[in-house]
Amino acid sequence: TAGGFHSCGVLDGGSAVCWGDNEYNQLAAPQEGVVSLDAGWAHTCGLLAGGQAVCWGDDRFGQSDAPSGVFSAVSAGGSHSCGLSAGSREIVCWGGNEFGQSDAPSGEFRAVAAGGDHTCGVRAVGGRAVCWGGSDAGQSDAPEGVFRAVAAGGALSCGLLADSREIVCWGGGRAGYLMFPAEGLTSLSAGGSHTCGLRSGGEAVCWGGNGAGQSDAPEGVFRMVSAGRSHSCGVRSGGGLVCCGDNEFGQSDAPEGVFRAVSAGGSHSCGVRSGGELVCWGGGDAMRTDPPSGSFTAVSAGARSTCGIRGGGALACWGRGPGQQTNPLGSFTAVSVSDRYTCGIRTGGAVVCWGRPPVLQAPDGVEP
Repeated sequence: TAGGFHSCGVLDGGSAVCWGDNEYNQLAAPQEGVVSLDAGWAHTCGLLAGGQAVCWGDDRFGQSDAPSGVFSAVSAGGSHSCGLSAGSREIVCWGGNEFGQSDAPSGEFRAVAAGGDHTCGVRAVGGRAVCWGGSDAGQSDAPEGVFRAVAAGGALSCGLLADSREIVCWGGGRAGYLMFPAEGLTSLSAGGSHTCGLRSGGEAVCWGGNGAGQSDAPEGVFRMVSAGRSHSCGVRSGGGLVCCGDNEFGQSDAPEGVFRAVSAGGSHSCGVRSGGELVCWGGGDAMRTDPPSGSFTAVSAGARSTCGIRGGGALACWGRGPGQQTNPLGSFTAVSVSDRYTCGIRTGGAVVCWGRPPVLQAPDGVEP
């Protein structure tokens, strides 16, 4: 489970382990008897084997003061937490309540999810999703339907429909509901406010933010797709490139030719030609579009930096991202550049990350 700036997991033996930021002691996880976890912004809650709720980390609003009782589920939000009582099946919340996010409605529920300043639940009878608390972006305006599960984020809520198995999301400051493809996807790429994927037949699909047309995936058969900050690019089955969405800096003006890979960044894009040559286009004010010479097999474009993997596995990075232009030694099989950090997978399988400090404590088997 991933929180604001920390992550936690449950080992096979039942002990919890957390890594990342520890400003509020959110790494002080219990060492035995944990069966499930849910991380909030700066605290985490879990269930012990007997159904007792336990929370640790930020407690400025009482969000880590779990009440006594037996619970079947627990969820940590921004400044509050909620649990589903195992006996009465009622939702009990504790912690911050500035927006009414801890004022759970009465009745029996089958699921609960605490978000940033709101909470959602699925009623036991009828399966209707109900949300309460903050709704400045519409995150508490749950749609009609029968749900089997619900999730609450910062200003976005999502639910899994019981019949169609589709995911419906509401909030996020956008009108209407976002329909996520539930099946048949073979790859995914997450951008600034949207996501794109490929179906098994090569069809490109995108969903989420579409203010610049970045989710209007073109028709055709694709071999790969990449979602950037507010634009998207794909490689067609024949190797041609096509991009859609924001083009303020020319990042959607894809060059002609045959390509094997493409990556959409913040205000620029890069692609690997069939012969291994790297080419970039779009915003170049931070030297993002000046790739090195040589033969490459993969490329990842971020906000201000770009990295490529050479034919022998060596990394080459360029741009002006904070510390991201560093080239770690060794052979790599994959690389991913974000706004502030870059991570790569070494040939032996180890992960190494670099970028803006502080360097976060990594779990066992992952290099800092």
